[in-house]
Amino acid sequence: MDFKEVKYMFLYIIVNVLDFFLTLFAIIYIPSTVYKTEIIIIIGLAIFILNTFNYIKANNEKKVRNIKDKGRDIEAEKTRLLIKGLLPDYIESLGKNPYFKHAYLSGQEHEKKGNYKDAIKSYEEISKYQTVEAKYKVAAYILIGLCHFELFEFEEAMQNLQMALNIIKMVKIKEEKLEGKAAILTNIGLIYQELGQWKNALKKYKSTLRLYYKLDNKLGKANSFYNIHLVYLYLNKPKKALGKVNKAIQAYQEALKVYTLEDFPMDHAMTQNNLGNAYGTLAEVEDKAGNCSKAIQAYQEALKVRTLEDFPMQYAMTQNNLGNAYGTLAEVEDKAGNCNKAIQAYQEALKVYTLEDFPMQYALTQNNLGTAYSTLAEVKDKAKNCEKAIQAYQEALKVYTKEKYPEIYQIIEENINIIYKL
Repeated sequence: MDFKEVKYMFLYIIVNVLDFFLTLFAIIYIPSTVYKTEIIIIIGLAIFILNTFNYIKANNEKKVRNIKDKGRDIEAEKTRLLIKGLLPDYIESLGKNPYFKHAYLSGQEHEKKGNYKDAIKSYEEISKYQTVEAKYKVAAYILIGLCHFELFEFEEAMQNLQMALNIIKMVKIKEEKLEGKAAILTNIGLIYQELGQWKNALKKYKSTLRLYYKLDNKLGKANSFYNIHLVYLYLNKPKKALGKVNKAIQAYQEALKVYTLEDFPMDHAMTQNNLGNAYGTLAEVEDKAGNCSKAIQAYQEALKVRTLEDFPMQYAMTQNNLGNAYGTLAEVEDKAGNCNKAIQAYQEALKVYTLEDFPMQYALTQNNLGTAYSTLAEVKDKAKNCEKAIQAYQEALKVYTKEKYPEIYQIIEENINIIYKL
């Protein structure tokens, strides 16, 4: 129950009490020579009307808030799926079809808790229906593929994305077909990238870029440039990588001319977040202070829309990115001040990324938090901040166990050992 509901309930009680005492006053003190009964009825009726008006007003406001809350939930879900590479039309249709609504919603709940195997089982129910339109099956196979990706099951992820690629041919609307194909190729490129098959990843990203040029999709072009630049970095081609990330920044800036805060707040926030990532990458190779500042500015713009109340998942993601930008900036200026800002951003992210609901994001953010405290310990309150750094790293190790993630486990253990030697 929120403040407004409590307020109206309190007013409701006061009005009823007032009604009782005024009626009692009329019965006791109004002389019998006056129209006693009529006055009592008028007083009671007037207070009843006032009471009813307040109740209706409170109820209507509650309905409006419920509608707004539902709208925010839908927008948050759409944004989360757009990041995964699904189309707006596919997203709006997901969960509405009575044949697979339950399976879809169930899969989403499992994903939020990190239960990707259970999510896969739910999404597989969607793909079994013979009468489901092609675009729904494409969406289901992408979701299944991305769940396998989260489980590091890259072969299974690739198989499901290839299924989506085969089915996309049956989508009748040309624009939807091209956008769907671009989304699938992007995710296939991501798998190749994880497998270290950089040239294959590059081919997929370049194919995606060509499709987005055909569609004149500014945000798609920008994301493609960014992905291509990452591959060039891994291929040890820094000049080409630098060129592509600069093209990505230009493309994001062009997209922001269309996706304004006023007209397209969600797209605006997503583009600002991605622009921040691009500036953060650029900061690693040139003008660290200047590009980190630009990244921070972009993330702060995104947070004008991505609030904790309305879009918690997106809020946490951008706060984590913001923390990384402050952490990088701390390498070149105001180490204590920027480390504190990084810590604050990570703590904001952890309001959403809990161990129970988002274990992987929780571990990653705790690891980042440990690094920030460790850096802060170099210039301020060494013992206290070292202790906090160790505590954060140990929280991360609750997920990054030696059995499941031996390499990450070893790195964190080494970081803890270094802190003990400070």
